[in-house]
Amino acid sequence: MNVKGKENMVGVLLKRIILMHEKSHGNHDTKAYTTTLDYNIQSTTQGIVQALYTDEHLHRLMGSDSCSPN
Repeated sequence: MNVKGKENMVGVLLKRIILMHEKSHGNHDTKAYTTTLDYNIQSTTQGIVQALYTDEHLHRLMGSDSCSPN
């Protein structure tokens, strides 16, 4: 985001925060967390599919005219 874009965001309140968790290699090998930082643990193929499905679902849901402003 450029500086001008940040200026436009001043005073804007978020309406939603959406947290998402997909399956990672740490789910299969909990020892991975002892040697690798959380954000460096790779997603599994199943996790990537989950994330893509969720992305498409949220895009349809929030991009529709029937989406509640609340």
